[in-house]
Amino acid sequence: APGASEVVQVFHAPGRAVMVYAQSELSAAQFLQSDLVTGARSRALRFRVLQNGVWSSPQVLTSNAGGEAQVALAACPQGEPGCPAGGSVMAVWTRDAGSNVFDYTFEIWHAFWQNGSWSPPARLTDAGSGTDMHPQAVYLNGVPLVTFTRSEQRSIGAQETRRLMYLRPGGSPQEIGDAPAGIIWQSLQRDDQ
Repeated sequence: APGASEVVQVFHAPGRAVMVYAQSELSAAQFLQSDLVTGARSRALRFRVLQNGVWSSPQVLTSNAGGEAQVALAACPQGEPGCPAGGSVMAVWTRDAGSNVFDYTFEIWHAFWQNGSWSPPARLTDAGSGTDMHPQAVYLNGVPLVTFTRSEQRSIGAQETRRLMYLRPGGSPQEIGDAPAGIIWQSLQRDDQ
């Protein structure tokens, strides 16, 4: 598949997993001849499901809406407190909402996998005149938590304005106090203690 990258997978029940990745919707020839902007904007999300030791064929999670990237998954595994029977998975990703990847008009989107299907993808953040990117997700006692980087400006040179943020779906983004300034990438892990 042309331009397939950022493959992530999680198990949500014994022997059951979901894999999500970004892939260009261009043909192999078109992708190889495309410029950086065209290639980036052609990316959409695909998924596959593992059941009984067999991966399904690729299926569409998102269609090309301007470019999808930086996908992360979090599982709420079957049997853990607060998690549904069969478990669930939250996918978060960055969508390029502008006309050019260098406009830095990025938004955080999400969808939930449960009972064999995805919820409709929905925007999770609105950065106003800024930009949101690099999401991560985790479940805590059956409740999803998302962290991401927010920049007050739409410029690669505006690194000093980048802040580490968190939110729960349906809530408002909050800045993580005492985090270093200029955050670019971050990682989110669950502590079972």
